[in-house]
Amino acid sequence: MSSVSITVNRLVHAPLADLIAEADVETAESSITDEKFFGAFVARKGERTLVLMRAGLSDIEHDVITRYLIGQSLGLDLTPLPEPFEVEFNPLLPGIPMGGAQ
Repeated sequence: MSSVSITVNRLVHAPLADLIAEADVETAESSITDEKFFGAFVARKGERTLVLMRAGLSDIEHDVITRYLIGQSLGLDLTPLPEPFEVEFNPLLPGIPMGGAQ
């Protein structure tokens, strides 16, 4: 994870490419095709956080969801997304606590 301190103001106003670099996240297209799925972040111990996005999102959806997921991955205090968006926090693997493997 990046040692740069990203504020909510920076999260919202920075050019997305700069934000991705500053947060030191990796972005990739997800193979999930469910239209209710917009994206996810995967915190990987000892590795860069991975931000996964569903293919076919509009530019604005991609921008907003990527910023929101970066903010969540950094633990920033963000207002919940409006309907119809829903945020779930789940371990990637059953039996692994939300804080990651110790």
